[in-house]
Amino acid sequence: MKKITTLFQVLFLIGLSFSIGFTQDAQTYFKKGNALVSLKQYDKALDFYKQARELDPKNELIPFAMGNVWVWQNDLLKAAGYYDIAIHLNPQFAEAYYMRGLAKHNLGEFADLITTYQKLVKKDPKRMKESPYIQKMDIGDHKFAGAILDFNKALELNPEDAKVYEARGDLNIDLKQFLAAKKDYDQAIKLNPKYAKNYVMRGIARGHLHDFVTSIKDFNQAIVLDPNYAKAYSRRGLARLQLKQFNVALIDLNKAIALDPKDAYSYFYRGLAKGMLGTIKALAKDVEKASDLAPKDMELQTMIIELKMKLGSRWPSKK
Repeated sequence: MKKITTLFQVLFLIGLSFSIGFTQDAQTYFKKGNALVSLKQYDKALDFYKQARELDPKNELIPFAMGNVWVWQNDLLKAAGYYDIAIHLNPQFAEAYYMRGLAKHNLGEFADLITTYQKLVKKDPKRMKESPYIQKMDIGDHKFAGAILDFNKALELNPEDAKVYEARGDLNIDLKQFLAAKKDYDQAIKLNPKYAKNYVMRGIARGHLHDFVTSIKDFNQAIVLDPNYAKAYSRRGLARLQLKQFNVALIDLNKAIALDPKDAYSYFYRGLAKGMLGTIKALAKDVEKASDLAPKDMELQTMIIELKMKLGSRWPSKK
């Protein structure tokens, strides 16, 4: 899953710098809030947005801006609640569905926490003041159900929005719906063919579908667009591993690590390449490095444990 801090590196979206639809006094407070956000003075910005909202309670851009501020402060519960308000005020507000979908995607892993909090609110309504609107959030039977619905609605309202296809593709990757993810990236690339990240993600989806040859073509295109994109080299190296092209895979993975020496997966894949070339000690060194870089990544740690079990006594002992 994307890290929250990188997933929400967004600017003020449509309309936030415009005065259309604002009462005059509300517009003044809103612009001051925007200025404070640009200075990263988020608490002060929220105070001005609250005053703008009191003067213009039916303007959907104000709670939308407040939601963005809570995203930047990594409180996605509050952010989702304010996007709820924006959507309630304007059910055709596609950007609000998109942002709420992103929030819900990341909140999916905290679904149990949200449910517990909602139960506490029922027992003690005063808790609602701590984080407004959480009680109204519907996690659904599936932890990502709300995010899927929001992305679908955003695309219904604006079917030419590449970033929403991208976001839904990322979600489908997390859901292991790789064919659906590939189709989403197809659309995102069709609408924005010069964005390297979507080629990498489509290549990853194709890899999971065992289409390694075509996935390499996607990684190649990503590198053409961004020659310093470490993940493109890393995942191309993995695809070449799958095709037993171990020497060229090693070249790709060396390049990936040179560009991003903190990417644990690149070390893990490079270790596999070295192992296939007959250097078990070098394999172990890279795999241990990967483990040290990402000790809380359960997917990676599971793969490391499985690899050690498979190698058994051949795994070098630590001295």
